[in-house]
Amino acid sequence: MKTFQEFILICEALNKTHDENSQSKIWNYFIGNPEQQGIRDLLLKKDYESAKILIRQEVEKAKQNREHPLNFQNAREDEFSQKSGRQPGDERPYNKFLDDSISGLLALSKEKKIRKSIEKGLPTRVAGKSQAELSKRFNRDGGTDKTSKGDIEIYDPDNDKFKVGVSIKKGKGAQLASAESGELKGMVSSAARQYVKKFHSNKSREEKEKIEREIMGRIEKVSQNQIDMRTADRDTQKNLKISSQEVLDNLNNDYPQLTRIINQVATSGKGKFKSQQGVADVVLTGKEGDVEASAISSERQKSSNLRAALPKGKNKSTGVSRPGNTKIDYKPEKESKSNQAQAQQGPKTLKQFERQARIVELKAKKEAQAQQAAAESEAQAELTQAEKTKERAERIIGPGGKRVLRQHVGAFLANNPDKAQQRSLKISAAQQNIDASTANINALAASTPEQPQPSTPEQVPPEQQQQQAPPQEQVPPEQQQQQAPAPAPEQQPTQTQQPMVKSKSEPYKKDAIDRDGDGLVQDGTPHERPAPQVSPELKKKKNAGERMASAYDKKVDELIKT
Repeated sequence: MKTFQEFILICEALNKTHDENSQSKIWNYFIGNPEQQGIRDLLLKKDYESAKILIRQEVEKAKQNREHPLNFQNAREDEFSQKSGRQPGDERPYNKFLDDSISGLLALSKEKKIRKSIEKGLPTRVAGKSQAELSKRFNRDGGTDKTSKGDIEIYDPDNDKFKVGVSIKKGKGAQLASAESGELKGMVSSAARQYVKKFHSNKSREEKEKIEREIMGRIEKVSQNQIDMRTADRDTQKNLKISSQEVLDNLNNDYPQLTRIINQVATSGKGKFKSQQGVADVVLTGKEGDVEASAISSERQKSSNLRAALPKGKNKSTGVSRPGNTKIDYKPEKESKSNQAQAQQGPKTLKQFERQARIVELKAKKEAQAQQAAAESEAQAELTQAEKTKERAERIIGPGGKRVLRQHVGAFLANNPDKAQQRSLKISAAQQNIDASTANINALAASTPEQPQPSTPEQVPPEQQQQQAPPQEQVPPEQQQQQAPAPAPEQQPTQTQQPMVKSKSEPYKKDAIDRDGDGLVQDGTPHERPAPQVSPELKKKKNAGERMASAYDKKVDELIKT
């Protein structure tokens, strides 16, 4: 067992402008230190409040004890500015980083991907400036940045392959990427390959390559605009930025799932790097003011649309203007205390209540649809596998290892009854699996969650419902007698419920319009989703087009009258 003093060597260096060093120090002292087993046990038991109290007590003790490994006096000289060296004023930011890193440690301990590392007591090291080998695709398409996506890295000294990268973000204002021409093409190329594999796996190789070429063709335009910004004047740069943003907005509208994958590549680096080295598995949002730190896996990181940006100044070494770039803004997974308190108080008005109820309903619907889609995908995979098994069972291999031709199958089976019986049993078993998978798919299709009708109580205020109810009772007796032969609503449940069942094969309508102004498109269908946000430039053009159309209609009416 290591002694108390030996852990001075484990603690990572602290740079007063980078809190990843402080976060690594706190982790190594409380997680990688066998003498702090009690803290680890509390975190594994999810008794975070007790662990927080004990950690704070130890850190406060470290501030007062000059012999403590975490004390400011035990920091190495190379941890401070090379010009001025250690200064008395550095102690205050040093201690603040330690305090904020306590919140980061508690947030990391709640993330599922981290808990095994806590059980084993694995150490961390700062990896923000380290480099990793790029993948062939990323390098081929112009990507050159080898900087690790993880700021700190949890590693196993006894297993070189085990690494858990942690990307540390400051919160608002942070970015997942700020990619110039080559970096943008490399990032989108890696995402496009993952996109066609995930969402177009049933298409041919030629169709997949066509989709990739179409995506990269658009990104090539944005990349060229970024390069042209290097020598253009300011007004031309702004026009190029607007042109690039239109291309990016159309790409997001046409391939919404692609934007999600681009965000994941920018966050984690998966697809960018050749191996696990350099990849960020977890995103840690550091403590900011009264808002505590939070940690989530990179797959759950919120997505942002790609944003065209002007050049970031001139290159310091050459003095030449830099090209434009494309940014992906970081969306932290947290709320301020004031927002949390307001959420706990509940909605104050009827409109807020209806909106909150609608949000809850949509979230539940999305979760149900995701589970349904996953179950259907798994059932379809089982059916495909069963069909392949049956196909293999139907094939007959002769003594020479060659397949028996179809016209010779009957004679071969007649001369080889044992093989004929084995073949029959295999085909029968495969057919049973096919029937079971087909029944499972049909059962899942029949259990598809029903979608709410536009006239549900959630969408119609109570006052209007009361006004709409009486007309059925005010029908004259003559009309009631004429309407008598019609079956009652309860006598035809299948006719009222049948339209609610939507087939998953129904095409995805990308050109839907939010006509009722409720912030949703595709209302009452399996594709119901929030309406896409329109950039101010596109909205302005759209309004201008509508005004022109209105003026044209008015002119036509005047001509008709005359």
